[in-house]
Amino acid sequence: MKVFFVFRAERSKLWNDYLAKKSPSTFLYGLPELKKLGFTVEFRDLAWIKFNPLRFLLQPLEHLFQWLINYPIGFQLHQALILLPTLRKFDVLVTAQDSAGLPILFLKTIGLINSKIVYISGSLVSAIDHVRNPLMLVIFRYMLGKADEIICYSDRERRTLQEFCSRKVISLPLGVDIDFYSPSRHSKKPTIDVFAAGRDSYRDYATLFKAVADMPWKTVVACSPYNIKGLIPPPNVQIRFDITPLEMKELYEQSQLIVVPMKPTERTQGQVVFMEAMSMGKRIVASKVAGLVTAPILKKYPNAEFVKPENSLALKNAIKNSLAMVTSTFSDKKIRDSVSTFHSAKQLALILQNVV
Repeated sequence: MKVFFVFRAERSKLWNDYLAKKSPSTFLYGLPELKKLGFTVEFRDLAWIKFNPLRFLLQPLEHLFQWLINYPIGFQLHQALILLPTLRKFDVLVTAQDSAGLPILFLKTIGLINSKIVYISGSLVSAIDHVRNPLMLVIFRYMLGKADEIICYSDRERRTLQEFCSRKVISLPLGVDIDFYSPSRHSKKPTIDVFAAGRDSYRDYATLFKAVADMPWKTVVACSPYNIKGLIPPPNVQIRFDITPLEMKELYEQSQLIVVPMKPTERTQGQVVFMEAMSMGKRIVASKVAGLVTAPILKKYPNAEFVKPENSLALKNAIKNSLAMVTSTFSDKKIRDSVSTFHSAKQLALILQNVV
């Protein structure tokens, strides 16, 4: 079986960094693990070459698409078209995320592709709730009907998509690279009390800042500038921008407690940091949002406490209680394996075998 991955962004650097052990395999969506399982798997970054005329010519179409759905999902038809000769040579196409997958479904709808398609959705559920033009819902249903399998990352999203499409949808946890994010054998005493990370728009650093203000907790936040726009971090909070995966691992290692503060959302945001902290054996305090508490693997983690979102007092008390506990690295092979990219890839492998 020949499998081709279509990503929503360039992946060559990430692939090379993974091979050099400078980055985890998480956002390769199981590609390296499928190779280890004996699959012939490839990807191309042809769409991201510096001079891709299709990218510029079709940009107005992508802007129109985003306006019609009233949500920041792209429609990367330029990538689908430039890869078209390659796509036709593969048995199965795995489209990682909606902006890459929707144009592939479109090409299959108009008969330019005959390959089997495994469609991975990350944001489509949210887009469905925001569309300006109801005709887009009809188009989405029709195109999703061309997918041989549809995958999402939470049971809540699965149920919503299943009802929307009137067909089976599979819930498959993304998984993280537990070999990369593994605790050191000789862990030192943590020098950071609280560590929070994440760059999506649903991160709630305003509530975190209120919770740790005037407390003796050394706190580090790794994010992007837009995440804290208009916010003034307390003196005990250090902000880190654009850290590398190796720096991220080091910060996990140095921290006593990992906090995942989230605004209310139905999306699966926050799961990756949560699972990385699990893999590192860390104690976690997280907001009680659907993307986290509807994932059975995460909810069962014994070192986690969930608190009401956007409630700084509840978050402060949870942090205080967690920091008062004896610091120790939690290690359970079964739990770590359950959130691994390899575990996720083995389930993906079964899906691929079933569609051919």
